[in-house]
Amino acid sequence: GTPSTDIFESKYAVLIGAGIGVTPFASILKSILYRNQHHSSNINLEKVHFYWLNREQKAFEWFVELLSQIEVEDTNKLFDINLYLTGAQQQSDMKSSTLFVAMDLLHSRTKVDLITGLKSRTKTGRPDWDEIFRDLARQHEPNKVDVF
Repeated sequence: GTPSTDIFESKYAVLIGAGIGVTPFASILKSILYRNQHHSSNINLEKVHFYWLNREQKAFEWFVELLSQIEVEDTNKLFDINLYLTGAQQQSDMKSSTLFVAMDLLHSRTKVDLITGLKSRTKTGRPDWDEIFRDLARQHEPNKVDVF
């Protein structure tokens, strides 16, 4: 099948998109949200881990409205939204470190991400997939986690 149909048979799903490649996930995320809100019998999902990587901050803008809607309407905490800004400077230089500390402080106090305006905190740099997949496997064992 296709990811858009297979995902509804999954119990734990990981959706990964990069840049504009996230476009097909828009309708999938909307459908999951709708089915979850209406307690649809044709949804097995217990957790959806969504990862979106972008090189530039501006690239987040067009999709943030949907992610914001998900954050507001996802009362069952089905979604786990993870955003990465891969083109950002690493935290190794002093200027960047100060900026990241300020962003972390703002997020801890306001629960709003400075980059996207979402509750989900945008991480900088590339994801450590080995660590992420290890954590997800541990979190959901003994069940399998499907990656789309």
